Amino acid sequence: MNPPRLFAQIGYKVGGRLMGMFPLTADVLFIKSNGMVFRLRNEYPNWAITELGRNIHCVGRRLFAMSGRQRSFSARGAFPRS
Repeated sequence: MNPPRLFAQIGYKVGGRLMGMFPLTADVLFIKSNGMVFRLRNEYPNWAITELGRNIHCVGRRLFAMSGRQRSFSARGAFPRS
């Protein structure tokens, strides 16, 4: 039996293409070509999608790195301090 496919629209109202997604321990970050970063939290059907930052422009589609627990990407801009 195949599990059902799930679909979420990430930042569809603000335009831009998806440059990449970053799986974290409990969340997933989505980086868009318009410089916006979104966070997907929780499990389906309780997904929460929030904007995490703006003016964070990924330098390229292939500049993502995951090594063990470390995640990084090459970008221009800065994440807001929480």
